[in-house]
Amino acid sequence: MNRPNAVGLAIDDAPREAARDARRLHKALANPMATWKDGQVVWVQPEDIQVVTKDNGPEGRDPRRAAAVRWGMRVTIQLPADISAALGDHWDDVPRRSLEAIAVDAYRTGALTEAQVRRLLGLDTRFQVHALLKAHHVPLHYTSADLEDDLRT
Repeated sequence: MNRPNAVGLAIDDAPREAARDARRLHKALANPMATWKDGQVVWVQPEDIQVVTKDNGPEGRDPRRAAAVRWGMRVTIQLPADISAALGDHWDDVPRRSLEAIAVDAYRTGALTEAQVRRLLGLDTRFQVHALLKAHHVPLHYTSADLEDDLRT
């Protein structure tokens, strides 16, 4: 009997899972989705996107919550025009600076780790995180256990 192994099954499932995740994300973000039907590209409106679970049952969770858990959260900040202009006069990239402010405060309060801040901001090294935190007068979370590990190393 020729049975597929677990790796082969996982590889076979990957495209189906990716397509399911794409449908879930498009629906949750209320974005239309392009698909192939009868030899041509067709746009499917978000309300018409069908999302199914692995067992082919209907999506049991709120699709927005499911997408947020899997893909993260999209945050939109509405700024009055005068405030947006004032920030734009002082900051070269208002969205980036806003994201940095969230990351720095999340680290300061313990909501995010140094590694999470690095990943969130797309920084290459932990030293870039350290520089950002230093610029915002946020001390590193460095315990005595960290010091002992460093001394052993």
